[in-house]
Parts: sequence; C-alpha cells; structure tokens
Amino acid sequence: MKWDARADEFDHSQRTKGSELADRVTEMLLTKGLLTGFDVLDVGGGTGRYAVPFAAYAKKVVMTDISGKMLERAKENATLTKRPNIECVRLDWAAADVAAVGWERRFDLVFASMCPAARSREGIDRMSLASRGSCLLNQMIESKDSVADLLKDTLGLRPSYDPHNDRDSVQAFFNILWLQGFEPEVAYLKEREDRSLSVEEAVSRYSRRFGEVATEKGLDLRGFLAGCAENGHVRVKSRTTLALVLWRAGSGADA
Repeated sequence: MKWDARADEFDHSQRTKGSELADRVTEMLLTKGLLTGFDVLDVGGGTGRYAVPFAAYAKKVVMTDISGKMLERAKENATLTKRPNIECVRLDWAAADVAAVGWERRFDLVFASMCPAARSREGIDRMSLASRGSCLLNQMIESKDSVADLLKDTLGLRPSYDPHNDRDSVQAFFNILWLQGFEPEVAYLKEREDRSLSVEEAVSRYSRRFGEVATEKGLDLRGFLAGCAENGHVRVKSRTTLALVLWRAGSGADA
C-alpha cells in the first residue's frame, strides 16, 4: 500500500514543517467551544498531526487511517507526547459502515483534514452520520513555495492536479452541505514564511518531492540548490492557505 510506504516520510514531513496550522485549528475549536471534554473522531488522521493537539483538551480522540504503518507512527507520537486518550483504529473511510461499527451519532466532533476518503459526497455523509454535534473538514487551497516553483520550471514539469492547491473542492463541499439543508461556515487560516535553509536542509526537503524526476532529467539537485544559495543558505518564501468548512450535523433538513 502506498500510504504504508510513505509513513516514515509523511511523519518526518509533519514533524519538520512544524505544527502552527494544527495549533491554530485547535485554538479555533477551543474558541468555539468545540473541543474541551469532547469525544472526537479524526478521520484519516495519518500520524496524528491533529489528534495529538486535540487530545490535550478532548475527553478522547479516536483516530482512523487506512494505513497500519501510519497508525504505528501515530501511536508512537501519542506515547511521546503522553496522550493516552488517543485510540487508533485501522479503517477505510471510503467503505466504512458507520452504523455497523457503532459510531452513528457517537462523536461530539468529527474531523477530517486533507483525507481523500472524506473529500466526496459519501465521505461527507459518513462524517455527518457519525456526529451528534459538529463536523469540520479541512482543505488546503494554496500551498506555494518559491524554490519548489523554481524546480518545477527548471525540470519542465507540467501543471497537474494538486490537492494542496484546490479551491474548487471547497465550493463543492459547501454546495453539497447547503443542498442537504446544512448552513456550513467557511473560515481561512493563512501562513506566510520567509526562511533560510542550509544546502543540506534544502536537499533533504526537496529531494523527497523532486529527487526522482531530477535524476531522470539529468539534473544534479544538490548542485542546483547549492547554486541557489547565498552564503551557504537557500532562501525559501512560502505561503499557505487552509480552508475550514464547519457544520452542525444536527441542523440538516434530514436530521
């Protein structure tokens, strides 16, 4: 399974990119009174990027993922951060029978962030069914990186669908929920970063994404990044926008 193969890389990426967005989502939920003492379901939670900060306030966080390797890393992260109230369940949300596993109206908050299985009409319906309170669906609509953009141009990579730059899906989520009788709220969290990486840090950061294609096209990635450096450091400008779609599962026309 591809997600099993990517578990270590994914966990490393989550650790090195920091937790600002996860912390800000947590803060938003706390401000709205949608986390403290709650039973939370984190759908497709990966290695626990959101489950760990949620668990600091929630009564319990049940975190699902289709990948057993991802869940192994999530359990390790829960242990390292002393979050015994995180339960990891291997589950394919795209085929899940919410009622059969006893999760119908089971959770105060059902959450999913960039989970492919939740980004569909059926996935959204399952989220609503599992919630006795609220649901929150995260979708990245902008993720730009000056060095990544330069590498794309240099390697001649054609534009393709990128789930981290997908504005249309948010409109689709809103329309699905609106037509079901919900009144979804949409909010946005923005990050801007201007940082310097050592050449070694830059090679580590970009080789996972561009290393294979660079080799295929005969580009010395390390040499290229070293050529971009000033005083041994590569300057990276990035901007990120995360959309948050929130709805009350008990407010739909069929509830």
